[in-house]
Amino acid sequence: LGYRGWAHLRSDDPTAAAADLDQAIELDPTYPDARVFRAIAATRAEDFDAAASELAAFFELDPDGFAVSVVESEGLERTVFFGRMSGPTAACWQQAAAAGGDSAVDEVFLDALGICLDGVLGADPANRDARFSRAVAEAGPDGGDTAMARTLLEGLLSEDPGDADALSLLAVVQIGDGNLDGAQDSITRLADLPRAPSAFLLGDVETLRATLQAARESG
Repeated sequence: LGYRGWAHLRSDDPTAAAADLDQAIELDPTYPDARVFRAIAATRAEDFDAAASELAAFFELDPDGFAVSVVESEGLERTVFFGRMSGPTAACWQQAAAAGGDSAVDEVFLDALGICLDGVLGADPANRDARFSRAVAEAGPDGGDTAMARTLLEGLLSEDPGDADALSLLAVVQIGDGNLDGAQDSITRLADLPRAPSAFLLGDVETLRATLQAARESG
């Protein structure tokens, strides 16, 4: 049923695909492949909230390498992450990508992202996506204003302690700042939450743990 549903998706028959995939999940809610296929179907229908729910359920099932490779090859996490983002913030990411030219997350990209987001936040200071993205712009590989990034992230976490994106980025900032005990606390908290939607960009819990361990070993 799961793979017939996938075949229907590939044949552009979403109605038949949904019938098979729904039945597959009904028979076995712990079958990860069907979750991936339903996430793909929801993404194609631009129902990004449903796709995010399917991906969250998928990663909770400790999926095998093949199923994860499907998520990666389809670029699902990235598509869902940006699909759920507020329009003005998503536009800033697009503008920054155009400015960067080679699509790398480099200083040119981050500077363009930050400048654009300052305009978004000037019009809507409470915009969650813009605040998180502004923190990303200051926590890039070439360094930035990490104090600003921490302030933005701590503000998001004061409003929602379960904001996995903010916790992930805070751990990255803390490692970069040498606050390894703080990073350990952030990662421990993160491990109790569903996978962060931004994990494709910032790394999952295991990746962050490995980065922290490398930082400890380097002294």
